[in-house]
Amino acid sequence: DWSSDVCSSDLNYNRNIFALRSENRWKLILNFVTGSRELYDLSRDPGEKKNLFFEELETSARLQNRLFQELFHD
Repeated sequence: DWSSDVCSSDLNYNRNIFALRSENRWKLILNFVTGSRELYDLSRDPGEKKNLFFEELETSARLQNRLFQELFHD
């Protein structure tokens, strides 16, 4: 259940690069300068070698939405 995942964000990673990690396995990195988007399954790829952003679209969208909520909440 996605709602039970605890996420943490690193909003000060680099003023243009933001990351969000789910407690269970996923890490999302967004670069607002280059537009690059990365998603890693840390349970299978702890070295962050294989970007799954476009292979795991549902997970990418959910984490991206969570990150945007963190960045742009009122």
